[in-house]
Amino acid sequence: MPREASAADRRRDRRDIPGEIIAAARKNFLHYGVNRTTMADVARAVGMPRQTIYDYVSSRDDLVDAVLVQRIKEIAEELKPLARKGTSFTDKLIETSVAAIERARDDHELMNIFTTGPNDRVQQVVTGPNPEIHSTVADLLRPILDRGEKAGMLRTDKTRDELIDWIRLVYLSLITQPTPPTQSERDIVADYLLPSIMFSQNDKQP
Repeated sequence: MPREASAADRRRDRRDIPGEIIAAARKNFLHYGVNRTTMADVARAVGMPRQTIYDYVSSRDDLVDAVLVQRIKEIAEELKPLARKGTSFTDKLIETSVAAIERARDDHELMNIFTTGPNDRVQQVVTGPNPEIHSTVADLLRPILDRGEKAGMLRTDKTRDELIDWIRLVYLSLITQPTPPTQSERDIVADYLLPSIMFSQNDKQP
C-alpha cells in the first residue's frame, strides 16, 4: 500500500512554489535584506500560517534560490533580442556578455541578494550544478554559440555544457568583483573570455 506523502515529499520542484510566496519573498528581501528576512515575514506578507510556507520550501535558502532563478530568468529574457543581433560570432558574444554583466550589476534586486544573502548559497545557485540557471544561460547564448560552432570557431575539446558553465563562472566574477581601472568589461570579455572558448591546444594540427 503506497505511503501517504509527507510534507518533505511535497517540497518538490520550485515551480510548485506559489507565485505569491515568491513575490512576498522578493518584496521582503528588498525591504529588509535577505539575512534579516524571516519565514514569518514572508508568511505575514502572504497572509498564511508560517507552517504552510514549509509545505513548499524547507528553509529561507529555498526562497533565495527561487528568487535568484526568477530574477535571472527575467534579465535573460530582456537580453535575448540583443543575442540575436550582430553579424559575427565574436561581436555577438562580446556585446551580449557585456550587456549581461552590466545589466546584472545595475539590477538593485539582484545585487541586494548578492550582498545580503548567504554567499556560498548564492554562488552555488549561480555557478553550481543548477539546471535552471544553466538552461537559462544556455538558452540566451544558444544562437551565438550555434553561429560560432557553425563557423568552426568554438573549441572542440569541451562540450557545450562545459562552455556554458565556464561562462557562468566568468560572468559572476565580473558582476561581483570591481573591474581593474586599466580595463573595461569589454576588454576582459574580448581578451580573455572569448579566446578561452575558441582556442585549444587539442585543436592544433600536427
